[in-house]
Amino acid sequence: ALRIHVNDELGDVQRLCSLIPQKLHKNGKAFVITFHSLEEEAAKAGFFNTKKNWKETYKLNAVNVDESEVKENVSSRSAKMLVLESRANSKANSSNVRDSVFSGNALMISL
Repeated sequence: ALRIHVNDELGDVQRLCSLIPQKLHKNGKAFVITFHSLEEEAAKAGFFNTKKNWKETYKLNAVNVDESEVKENVSSRSAKMLVLESRANSKANSSNVRDSVFSGNALMISL
């Protein structure tokens, strides 16, 4: 907790995530992997602070780790992948997000 505060790590996450929507191309997706709730909240705060009509322009999905992954790697249980999608790609949903990681128009950030 001290390191996070001294290094302003959550502020860095928030500032970085506030830049992502501006850089995201039409039909683009950005993936941010967080490992605890403070990072998740900072990422969401960064996304939501960018535009007043945010929900009209973007969609945010959260994907949790599968139970099979947790069985193999217990420390992964707190990981969550936030997926920011432009509304132009409204057919996408969280069920096919894992396949979208390898599509051409994606940005992935692991915190």
